[in-house]
Amino acid sequence: MRISWWTGVLILLFSCSGSPEFVSVDYAVMGTSARVIVPREKRPLADSAYREMLRVDSLMSIWKPESELSRLNARGSMRVDSLTLACIRIAILVSSITDGAFDPTVGPLIHAWGFDSDSPHMPDPESIERAKGLVGWERIRIIGDSVVLGKGQSLDLGGVAKGLALDIASAKLQRMGCSDFLVEIGGDMVCCGQKGVEPWLIGIRDPADPGGIMGTMRIRERSLAICTSGDYERFVEIGGMRYSHIMDPRRGEPAEGVLSVTVLSERGAAFTDAITTGLFVLGPQKGLELADSLGIEAMFVYRDGDTIATATTKGFQEVIK
Repeated sequence: MRISWWTGVLILLFSCSGSPEFVSVDYAVMGTSARVIVPREKRPLADSAYREMLRVDSLMSIWKPESELSRLNARGSMRVDSLTLACIRIAILVSSITDGAFDPTVGPLIHAWGFDSDSPHMPDPESIERAKGLVGWERIRIIGDSVVLGKGQSLDLGGVAKGLALDIASAKLQRMGCSDFLVEIGGDMVCCGQKGVEPWLIGIRDPADPGGIMGTMRIRERSLAICTSGDYERFVEIGGMRYSHIMDPRRGEPAEGVLSVTVLSERGAAFTDAITTGLFVLGPQKGLELADSLGIEAMFVYRDGDTIATATTKGFQEVIK
């Protein structure tokens, strides 16, 4: 058995901070790295954006016992902050859109497979069935500003909260008069405007070759969320088989076949973050159909027999050079 915890991201930034008119400020949040790139004269605004990221982390981290989400999971029901409520609503929406391919109650399955520990492993069938019995986004109820979970359920908003942090950080920058910026957390990002007179240049790393680049996106004069899900982030090899940490909640097993999905969307980073995971689980055929129906752009990198193949929505090709 071989375990990998490589946390390299698919999305790379090319010379975004190389212009003397812009400054890149690095931070840490949500257990990963973060970055805010703004015009040099607006440098103090980067710290304000970072404080918004910290606010989301303090509310929705499952690793902090004092967080609001941890308290909700412990109690089963309670009133929550408007930001937490918004995040849960987006999670439910994407769960519905993907027919459960994305599900914020998938935590028991992740635990059964050990992906929340340093020793992932293949669970016995009984453990999988017990965990599946606790999974089901349909049992989450929202009553006013309160959230009620199904019996024994817990929420993990990790597939949405990072995107929400990007959204509120971006909104903060815009309210403070900054229209050209890039905010990034763990490889997911929001680009707004452009880098001076140049577009934002963003490379897509090849998941089969960490040193390789599959293409370059040029983002100019628009606000766009870019999110990626990849099986390279965390996986375990058992008996020569590679199992991703991204769970298919419907089967109770890791999603198979897809190496990565990158999504471009103007619908906000929280929605984009969650839908990217759902598309990863759905796979290229159903995933591309759903992406087209939603008006978002997506690129799948997947295994086709012994080869690595790619499939994209038509509009995705327009930003790849």
